[in-house]
Amino acid sequence: MTDLTPAETLAYLSEPGKDAIVATVNPGGQPHAVPVWYTVDGGDVVFSTGFGGVKGRNLKSNPKIAVCVSQPEGPIMFVSIQGDAVEVTAIEEKRRLVAQIMGKYGESSAPEGDLSDTFVVRVKARKTVAVRY
Repeated sequence: MTDLTPAETLAYLSEPGKDAIVATVNPGGQPHAVPVWYTVDGGDVVFSTGFGGVKGRNLKSNPKIAVCVSQPEGPIMFVSIQGDAVEVTAIEEKRRLVAQIMGKYGESSAPEGDLSDTFVVRVKARKTVAVRY
């Protein structure tokens, strides 16, 4: 097992075709993990969700978050991040980030409307583990 350098970690997370598994915790302490589309912006993992969904509700009550991106085929690699979810509130920044997320997965249409129902999350890492087997 070899640790990835920060540059290798950023490059790995920026590659297209990978989903992130995002884990949040509900008010009763039950973990909830689901795949999401994401991007990397300014060194942070960024994704969007709805305010009314499980992820959005969980993050509003508890901003602690874990994110994992993995590659099961050789070489086996993963990046696991523990941190805090920070809401992006500026509309133009939300538009830019949602467009960046969609573009990473081949969607070229720009986000419409005021995105008032869209919770854009910037993951501020406290601990990152990035390895290659």
